[in-house]
Amino acid sequence: MRTHAVLSALGHDRVGIADELTAAMTRRNLEIEDSRMATLRGQFTVMLHVRGKRDDMARLSADLDQISGKLRCQMKLESIKAARGAGSTPELLIESYCPGAGGLGAVTAVLKRHDINIRDLKTEAEAIPWSSKMAFHLTARVSARSSRSAARLREELRKLERENDLDIVIKPGPSKTLG
Repeated sequence: MRTHAVLSALGHDRVGIADELTAAMTRRNLEIEDSRMATLRGQFTVMLHVRGKRDDMARLSADLDQISGKLRCQMKLESIKAARGAGSTPELLIESYCPGAGGLGAVTAVLKRHDINIRDLKTEAEAIPWSSKMAFHLTARVSARSSRSAARLREELRKLERENDLDIVIKPGPSKTLG
């Protein structure tokens, strides 16, 4: 019987972490189904959805401290139910540019009010060339419960854009993760 888990890790970034981590899964006969890896300000973070036989997953759990020490990072393994498919709910890609950090909170508040699930979210601060201020770029892949909720979401995001000096682009979402 196959079991599923999410492995998360956080540590100082260095070359080779992804290779060493995936090799550790391969040595334990575990398959990586989905992953998210990123570096933020010199910190490496990863989340892996792994699956495998119950005994192999138990071996990973037993070896977690050893793997964590070798990779010099903090790790956590959480058992989960079998992964569900993406489903047939409409996906949207939302991009927002704003001259301040408030855009992220404003956009996520709208998503919450409309019961919209965030699939992927990425934000980056960028210097505005002609000023000493920062601009923030947000990219989110979200799924709406229905086309109707997607239409209402579009309306409210357009209102938010007008009222808060934001630039928001909404388009049909990709079926893959954000780059």
